[in-house]
Amino acid sequence: MRNRKTTLAYFAIIFLSVFLIIQLALPSGNTETFDFNDGNGPVPAARHINPDGSTGGWVAETATASTTAIIGRNAVVFGNANVSGNARIFEQARIHGRATVTDNAWVTGTAQVYDNAMIAGDAWIGGAALISDNQKIPTGAYDENGPIEVRKLPTEPAQQAWHYVWVPGPNHNQ
Repeated sequence: MRNRKTTLAYFAIIFLSVFLIIQLALPSGNTETFDFNDGNGPVPAARHINPDGSTGGWVAETATASTTAIIGRNAVVFGNANVSGNARIFEQARIHGRATVTDNAWVTGTAQVYDNAMIAGDAWIGGAALISDNQKIPTGAYDENGPIEVRKLPTEPAQQAWHYVWVPGPNHNQ
């Protein structure tokens, strides 16, 4: 009888030890929240960890950002948005709705990409651009003055012009 009690005691100790280790390894359940100022109040979210290990901007639990993407500290990704590939989101840019930013695309300034819009390839979106609905660059770039034109870098062949989009600001002459 004594051996059986000893064996049960050992099993209890092992069970409790494993249980404690598992509990310590799991998240505490204190999910962070962030208010994306979209009318939904604070929602579960986490800071993105950039490829270099630096702390990036907020990404809602419902959105996705790949480990290869860079999200600047003040940029946000929320809703069901997806940032993937080597995409770069900087400054106060907002990616939301069901928007996608992928490949080597950059979104910066106070630009917003939302609804079902897609920014891909090597597109650069900045200033106060609003890219929405089902638009895909180059057809949907806007700034505070309305539609803008797509221009190519002087060193690029004409067939690659669709890759580059500038949103001219008040001090930009191109």
